This record gives sequence, structure tokens and C-alpha cells, in this order.
Amino acid sequence: HNWMSECNYQTDTASSVQDGPVWQIVFTLTCVVAMLVGMAVEYAPADMLMMAAVVLLHIADIISLVEAVQGFSNIGMLTVAVLLIVAEAVKKTGAINPIKNLLGSKSSGKQPLPVVLLRFMVPVTLLSAFMNNTPVVAMMIPVIVGFSNSNSLKPSKLLIPLSFASIFGGTCTLMGTSTNLVVYGLAKEKDPGFEMTLFEIGTVGLPVALAGLLFIVLFGPRYLPNRESFFVDAVQGITEYVVTLVVRDPADMPDGNHLVGARVGDIDLCNVPGVSLVKIQRHVSSHHAASTVPRPGNDFVLCAGDQLFFVGSVHKMLTITQGIHPGLEFVFGPANTLDGTNCTLFEVTIGKQSHLAGKTLREVSFRQTYNASVLGVHRPGSRRKTAGGDLQPLGTLEMRRGDNLLLLANADFKDNFANKNVTDFASVTELSSQPPKSRKAKMATVLCVAMICAGVAGVHLLTAAFVTAALLIIVKCLETNDVYGALNLPVLVVIAAAFGISQAMVNSGAASLIAKGLVAASEPAGLVGLQIVIYMVTVIFSAAVTNNAAVTIMFPIAYDAAHSVNADFRPFMYLLMMGASASFMTPTGYQTNLMVYGPGGYRFSDFLKFGGVLQLCVGTVTIVVMQTLQYWWLWTLLFLGLLACTMLVFVRRCIRARAEADESAIDTNMMSPDWDPQTNPASSMSNFQRELRDLNMRAGQRYTFVPDLGLVPIDDDDELDHSTEQSRYSRTPPVPESESLI
Repeated sequence: HNWMSECNYQTDTASSVQDGPVWQIVFTLTCVVAMLVGMAVEYAPADMLMMAAVVLLHIADIISLVEAVQGFSNIGMLTVAVLLIVAEAVKKTGAINPIKNLLGSKSSGKQPLPVVLLRFMVPVTLLSAFMNNTPVVAMMIPVIVGFSNSNSLKPSKLLIPLSFASIFGGTCTLMGTSTNLVVYGLAKEKDPGFEMTLFEIGTVGLPVALAGLLFIVLFGPRYLPNRESFFVDAVQGITEYVVTLVVRDPADMPDGNHLVGARVGDIDLCNVPGVSLVKIQRHVSSHHAASTVPRPGNDFVLCAGDQLFFVGSVHKMLTITQGIHPGLEFVFGPANTLDGTNCTLFEVTIGKQSHLAGKTLREVSFRQTYNASVLGVHRPGSRRKTAGGDLQPLGTLEMRRGDNLLLLANADFKDNFANKNVTDFASVTELSSQPPKSRKAKMATVLCVAMICAGVAGVHLLTAAFVTAALLIIVKCLETNDVYGALNLPVLVVIAAAFGISQAMVNSGAASLIAKGLVAASEPAGLVGLQIVIYMVTVIFSAAVTNNAAVTIMFPIAYDAAHSVNADFRPFMYLLMMGASASFMTPTGYQTNLMVYGPGGYRFSDFLKFGGVLQLCVGTVTIVVMQTLQYWWLWTLLFLGLLACTMLVFVRRCIRARAEADESAIDTNMMSPDWDPQTNPASSMSNFQRELRDLNMRAGQRYTFVPDLGLVPIDDDDELDHSTEQSRYSRTPPVPESESLI
């Protein structure tokens, strides 16, 4: 654990700064700052910006050609690529579907919200420690929303914990997140002999994860938003969308079955419960203007080209797509013009790095580009008002990050774009799809477990992942197209480019310069202060840009800072991993945050308030655990014990409340003249137990009936028969055995 601590690093750093001209430092920092600003304002995708920075740094001769492309052969980058293939196999075969049964669609009884939170957060945390958390969260969103809907809970109480639990899981193992593998790869470049075990980061990540779960269980039920469920799961049909239909020109309908001249009340859709016509927009060709009629009455007469704005749930939108009047069509043309006849509804979320953000549907030629019709749009964070001027036509609506689009597309849309090597959509959900059923699920599960066991046994993670991926392909858990689709090219390019930028920070002397500044700023607080500064800067970078870009910039700085104070770098490496993954304050800081942003109906302030406090809690625990790392197991037991005690308290409250409710229900049933013990055995048993209590009888005790005395307990040690027993109390003849009550 004391790798590189023996080298005389201060001399090497000083020489590198002296040898490097000042202009190289200025040029490198300018490229890095421009790259970060471009990511923050989303000028271009992160992979393009980072590759552009690498090219400029190579042209300036700050890094060589070998250093510029070394990231593409790095072990960390290759490990991420292979693990993406393994994760795709797990998702494709449905091997993670059993986790859905942890909640179910209906409740067996009212449970405290903390208990509900733990029921899914613990397994999600464990699962995210060994696979990509994006498919885990995508799979659990509809399950949790369906559970909340059937149990009178708000999804906003559950979905932020879902995302945060997946983040916690990623900090517990080396393979839990790509950020950990990037840091590992950068360390490997510094020292080819450096190795890191699968669960090494867990010495910090596990106590932090337990502390984070404890925080959510204690404070989540009270401080998470509790809004009306106006935007939740598409399958449950309670997401409000705005759908625009156009009245067709009679000239395009030779059969004469048009709606021009008809009244609004004649439209079937206006009579569908849950669907509201909120406004009609009519274009005036003489001056290219448009008049808007908010909430038109049933007597309003339609004209050709009128745009009708309907608001309704996804479930109701399914009804719309199954058959609308021939005189109406969707704003981008009739849906039946799509290629093929097997059309399906999809719900997609605009991703953080999507080039669609800031553009309209017409500008990007959405229908031609994706072969899909946009039926509706929902913008999370604020409820759409239904006044006339609050809704824009779909074609002119500028898309934003986190927007959800309701699409009608061919059945292969998900295969083409869910894993496509572009970042247009953060998630793609097939609304009518069922959980994948595959006989290969058990095989995929066995192979993945074997891979984890091999990693624990000391086999290199890349080797274990390669073998697992090959076997998954051989046993047909994955097809060739699935393999190529699983390789998320933008993520891999970001990781590969990170190594060139990191090397440029070292070669130019910029990393050493910044490291000296951080050391000087934290000097009064010593080593702890330096670690706090490194952690905080990493968290800020990760919130502003991608977490992989954050560790790219911070790795050489942390490396130089650690050796400037003659400290072991390994704890600083842990800080980089933890800080880059601790993205709780913004919905765009982490992919899973953006995925739950819309379904939970959250606002940006929700993440800032609750996630900001959690950020402070997690950061404090991280620093404290780092200072006493040899006692990590003690911290783990402490937080685990606190979590168990908390659950015990809530469970006891739940049992007590349920018993009181049952007793109240029994009393109510017995007072009813229709009550029958045979049809209500639970009530009958409770009544019988109450009678025993009133007669001062004990369960398990034998009794015999004695005339004039009633029921008399029988002493087991007394060997007298019933007649002798009875003679003690009465001279009456013995009672036949059939009349005794045992």
C-alpha cells in the first residue's frame, strides 16, 4: 500500500516545471478550461470536446502521438468496454428481473416508508456494485412507480433514493463504476506494477454507502418532495403529455370523411375520460399569424389546418394511437406511414449530452432521422398549465435536457437507438413491452457470479471479464449486434481521451503548479485539509461536467499534491473515486439522476436541497473514514448496527399499528350482524383468544369440566385419573371422557 512513496518526487516535479516553458502551462490550462466550459454549457458532446483538446495538445507538441492515443489501449478503458458487454447480456436475458419481486405491484399491508425504502435500496446497492447501474435503475423505475401508485405513495419519495442507492453501490467495488476503472488505469500508467483488488475501494465505499442509506432512511420520508403524482410511470398511465393533432384538408380525403365544418363535440377524443382539449390554434394565412382559442366549447366549428392540443396520460395516449378519426392526424403526419406495420409506443428522455437539446423537432428532422413520430412531450419540473398561451406546437417547442418524448415507432427502435453510439437519449422505454423472458437468464447469472468470484480469488478483472463475455456470446446470451450495440462509444472515447489530457497536465507542469497552490492553501489544516480540498474540488468538477472528465483533471493534481507532502497517494486515489461518484446535488451530475428526474416530477431545487445535505454527510463520513482507514470494519459495523436498529424501531411501530388496526377491524366485524366466524377465521381466532383471557385460562394448559365448579386445570404431574380428579371436588359421578375439554 506504500507504492511510489519511496521515490524522490519533489526533485522530478521541480525539474519538469523548469523544463516546461510557461507558454505550455498557459496553453494546457486554456485548453482544459475551454473544454470544461464547453461541457458545462453543452456546446458539444463531452467525447468530441475531449478529443479536440487532445488533438490541440498534440499539435502543440505538449504530448507525443503515443501519449495522445495511449488511453485506447489502457487496461481501465478496456475493462469498461468488456464490462459493458457483460452488463448488456444480463439486461438482455432478464437476469436482473427477479429484483422486481422485492416490491411487487401491490402491498400485503401498509408498511412504513423507511422499510419500503430499504426493501429496494439494499438490493439495488448490491447489484450496482457489480454491474452498470443504468440498466438497474431503468428496470426499477416502472416497478417502483407502480408500487407507489398502488399503495398511495408519491414516486417523488422513492425515485431519488433509487438513483442514490445505485451511486452508493458503484463506490463499493472497482468494477462498480467506470470512474473507478479510469482512476485505476491512470494509476497503472504511472506505475505498471500497481495493482488494486476488487473490493479495496470498498473499505471506504461500504461505510459511506451504509451511512448514505441511513441518512435517506431517516430523513428521506420527511424531506423528500411529496407532490401530486402528475408525472410517473408510463405503464401505469399517469404521466401527463401534450399531444397535438391537425384537422386534415378535405382535398386530401376523397372519401369525404373529414371534420372540416364539424363541431368540437363531434370528436370522439373530446369524450374520452382523462383526455382534455385545452386549446385550438388556427393559422390565418393572410398574415401568417395564428389565433388561439383556449378551452373551446363543444359548439366550436373546426377548419382545415386547426391544431388541437390534447392533454392526457400515457394510458389515454395509447387509446388515441389505436384509432383516431380519419379527419385528424398527428402534427408530423399520419402514424401509419412509418416503415413496417408493427408499431410500438416508446418513451425517451433527452440526455445530458444530447445534440437535440436546444433545438426544435423540425430543426433536427426528427421523423426522418429516427423514423419515429413524436406524439407528445412532457417537461418535468413544473406542471404544464392548460391556459391557451402556455402550450407550444410540437414543431416549435425547443427541447431541453430531461424532456420526455412520447414516440410511435417501429418495434426495432429500441434496438437501434437505446444502445446506439450517440448520447441523444438517456433512456428508451418500450411502453407495451413485457419483462424479457429468456432461458438464458440463469446461464448469464451463473457466468457473472463466476466472474465476480474469479475477481475475488485474484484473477485480473479484465481477464475475468473477457472470459465471461466470450462465454456469454458462445452460449447465445448475446448476438453480434448486441455486442456492438453495448459498446457505448462516447463513454469509451471520453475515458481514452482522459489519459492524454492527464499526461498533458503533467508534461506542461500545470498539474504541479496547481498542486502547489492547493498544498499552500491547505497548509494550516495539514494533510487532512489537503484531502478535504482535493475531495471538494473533485465533487465540484463532477457536478459541472462528467465524472470521468473530473478525475481526468484531478488525477495529476492529486498525484503531485500527495507527493509534495511526502504522503502515500493511494488514499488520494480513494478520494478521487469517491468524490467523482458523489453526484447528489444536481440532476445532470449523474446519468441515473437524470433518468429519475422526469418520472419523479422533480425540480432542480429538490436535488440541490436534499442532495446537498447528503453531499455534506457523505463527504464528512468519507474524510473521517479515510483518517481511520485501518478501522474501516468498525465503521461498517457501526453504521450497519444503526441501520438495523432504525429498521427494528420502524418495524415494531408497524407491527403495533397493524395489531391495533386488526383489533379495531375485528371489533367492527363482530358488531356487524352479518359476521360469521367460518367466513372470517382471523376474527374468530381473535375472539376465541379474548374469551380465554376473560376466563383466566392459559393456552397449553389442560382443563376438565367438574359440575358445580366448571373448568378445572389438570396437573400434569398428578397421576390420578379423571374420576379421582373429580372426586376431590365433588361426590358426583365421574364425567364421561367425551365431555371433558382438553
